[in-house]
Amino acid sequence: MEQQVTSDRYLEIMQVPSPQNQSCCEFDMRLVRRNVEPRKYSALSKLIADRRDTLFPRPGANGQGHVFHKGHEYLIAAFHLANLSRDTVIEKLDMLVEQVKYEVQQQKEIVKRDPQVQRKRRRLYDAYDISGAMSPKKRLSTSE
Repeated sequence: MEQQVTSDRYLEIMQVPSPQNQSCCEFDMRLVRRNVEPRKYSALSKLIADRRDTLFPRPGANGQGHVFHKGHEYLIAAFHLANLSRDTVIEKLDMLVEQVKYEVQQQKEIVKRDPQVQRKRRRLYDAYDISGAMSPKKRLSTSE
């Protein structure tokens, strides 16, 4: 479900209309393979797959969880129905990847600076006596 909502958000960021004015949750994916010529489908799929680690990361480490393709296919349908050129699709996907990476980095910075997270990290390091894992500056900043 989260990947479907994420796919809708991706289209908003790239300013690409949603297929048939439907959200990813509503859209019938069977229509994609039926209506998109196989070579075009394959080309669009590869463009998205090349950026999968950022756009649709695997659900868990060591292959835990299932990979869902609906978001991926939804983007294919949107690009196809918008009749975008290959270069435009590449440009939009590259811009999207940069935006997603930026947002992830911003979230990491927020978490890193959270006082509660710093205290818990300090207690964890103290519990396992791994104070050498932190620089002296970080040890001072996380001590209470």
